[in-house]
Amino acid sequence: MCLQFAPDVAAAFAAAAMLPSQGSPVFTLPGIVITVEEYIAQVEQLVPALRGRLRCEGTSLPFPAKLASDGVTESLGPLPQTPLAEGIARTIAHFQQQAARLFRRRGGIDSVGALRYSGSATRVGARLGVGTTPDGIP
Repeated sequence: MCLQFAPDVAAAFAAAAMLPSQGSPVFTLPGIVITVEEYIAQVEQLVPALRGRLRCEGTSLPFPAKLASDGVTESLGPLPQTPLAEGIARTIAHFQQQAARLFRRRGGIDSVGALRYSGSATRVGARLGVGTTPDGIP
């Protein structure tokens, strides 16, 4: 798969929006080519509590790994391309911050991402690491 970090895509969009109107050029943005297994390994390295909890199964979808991004820099100028580890780390931090903010007043969130509502728990995702509950819901 070929990944682009959302703020990098936003910068490219803004650069394209500032171009003088000359037709309708189409661009494919450069990205980082990585397998799902490699992506999972990166996430597990950054969030050790997730080791062994993420998996990829089955046949890969039949999409090209990478598309040519010829002409982008010539037309839009130099564009940011956030390194993969930094992009994943910033994404994890963003979701941790959002989870903490959204659920702080709703009884808390445990270390495996389970919401606590008056003693009951609803699983909402992977281990987010945004706090713990006294009883540590598994």
